[in-house]
Amino acid sequence: MTQILIENEENIVILRLTGRFIGGEETDALRSKLLQLSDNNLIIDLSNVTYMNSTALGVLISAQSNFITKGNQIVLVNANESVNDLLNLTQLNLVFKVQSTFEEAKYIINN
Repeated sequence: MTQILIENEENIVILRLTGRFIGGEETDALRSKLLQLSDNNLIIDLSNVTYMNSTALGVLISAQSNFITKGNQIVLVNANESVNDLLNLTQLNLVFKVQSTFEEAKYIINN
């Protein structure tokens, strides 16, 4: 089962993802949430994501472009080993700011 939870903390929105994002309804829901949140700085918590395919990565890339256009940032945090390996393999770790802790992610957004 996938979940997409939204939390607000000061001037940052935290999007907590759970489950597998494989290009189905869950990925469409993620795309929709990211469009709704593009006027904010965003931390995406990947700690409970068990798998992401290329479609889900494409949604994140598209969102990154949209956020940057609006002067906002996306920071990925707490990616597990398999998701982190995927980000490195696709070199998306060069596109996204990827951090291991919320403190690091908040620091990037606030500075």
